[in-house]
Amino acid sequence: MAKIAVIFLLFALFAITMGASVPQEEPNASKVIVDAVNQGVENINKFVKDNINEENLKKLQEGAEKIGKTLSEAFENAQKEAAKTFNQNKSL
Repeated sequence: MAKIAVIFLLFALFAITMGASVPQEEPNASKVIVDAVNQGVENINKFVKDNINEENLKKLQEGAEKIGKTLSEAFENAQKEAAKTFNQNKSL
């Protein structure tokens, strides 16, 4: 009797699962992602074309040189001050 009940239960579950409607074509989420990435790449390329040119590159290079020079001077001054402090402490 229990075997018949188990078989009936399995048949009922099988019938329920087979009765579910399955769409013929599932929405393609990867296409949406690919389109978004392509749009982002196009926006980046447009930004680079519009904003990066010879004039801006020269400005960036000059700015980098100024920053490098300022940092070099700061390190040299820090080294001199550290040497002075070391010499003062050494004489004590």
